Amino acid sequence: MFSKNPLKGYLDLIIAIVAIPLALWLFIIAPQEAPGLYDDGIQPWLFPRVVLLFSMILCVLLAAFWLKRRISGDEIHELPVASDDEAPTPRDALLNAIVPIALILLYVIGTIWIGYIYATAIVAVLYMLYLGASVWMTFLVTAGLMAVLYFVFGDLLNIPLPLGRLFQ
Repeated sequence: MFSKNPLKGYLDLIIAIVAIPLALWLFIIAPQEAPGLYDDGIQPWLFPRVVLLFSMILCVLLAAFWLKRRISGDEIHELPVASDDEAPTPRDALLNAIVPIALILLYVIGTIWIGYIYATAIVAVLYMLYLGASVWMTFLVTAGLMAVLYFVFGDLLNIPLPLGRLFQ
């Protein structure tokens, strides 16, 4: 086995170098307009292009912070490796594999039956509590997420959110 990782300290830079051209390419090939579909208001191409632009900005910031750390001589920390006494038990490893899949399945079924907004809120609360977030932080983040989703999709983009079979 390798005693040292040859990429240690360069992972942030590698991510930025790979992600910036990919996001730029997707930004360029994204359609700029959809004539005749939406003559008033926001065009459907706006949201993916804004997300790609935001991703490129974050990648540039990631590379800039990497360069700043490299120039200043700060030690660049990578993800910590668990020691043998901190290694997860087989039960924990099984839960870490099953819980995300179960929550995704719950999310899909919940979206069908109770709708997008309620299913998103329930799954967000359950996942944050599973990850160990405090109850107050969980409910604050979930309320903020729901408000942003409802405002962006419902009001700003005028996209009807699925209600679910129980509310139709």
